Amino acid sequence: NCPNITMLLLDQNKLTGSLPTEIGMFTLLSDVHLDINLLESTIPTEIGLLTKMITLDIGVNLLSGRLPSEIGLLSSLEQFYFRDLTLTGTIPTEIFKLPQLRVLEGNGNNQLGGTIPTEIGLLKNMLFLGLFSNRLTGTIPSEIGLLTNLTTLTLTLNDLEGTIPKELAQLTKLNRYELPVTNNRIVGPVDASLCDVFNRIAFCQPVQCSCCVPSSLSGCDD
Repeated sequence: NCPNITMLLLDQNKLTGSLPTEIGMFTLLSDVHLDINLLESTIPTEIGLLTKMITLDIGVNLLSGRLPSEIGLLSSLEQFYFRDLTLTGTIPTEIFKLPQLRVLEGNGNNQLGGTIPTEIGLLKNMLFLGLFSNRLTGTIPSEIGLLTNLTTLTLTLNDLEGTIPKELAQLTKLNRYELPVTNNRIVGPVDASLCDVFNRIAFCQPVQCSCCVPSSLSGCDD
């Protein structure tokens, strides 16, 4: 028994089996790195007991099922990585209310759907938002434009629709070469302010604007 443990660094170790519910007993944990292993089954709800957690990385495993809403209880969480899993369901709204969150990386969860809630605008400290290659639906919320510290945004390869909110022109710290929202069902018109900020915006369907280009990625016909 190690109740006073504060860090759990077991990434890239070929670990198998499931995440034990007993992880909730280690309430002093602040950093958990279990990425790049062979862990399977679901994410235990007891993870919500780790209220001192700052960094949680469970990416690149065989974990499935839903993201537990209890992750929204981790009020100190700054970095959450859950990329390349086989999750289903939606991203709990509670996660978008975490006041300290700076990194949210959930790329490559090909069964993860639902909409991006407007509560995303509460993440004022957000620097990195990665939701590439999921099955997210609905529109891109204009509230993303409130994340003015954002340096990385990836929404490519989802099922998002509608137009690009003009509020994204406020994200002046992003890489200005291309706005990464391609290979969705995004259409025009495009507000001129977006072309003032971004050099390129790629679309699957032809859209007329000074910075609009055809998508070079496959999947536009899917």
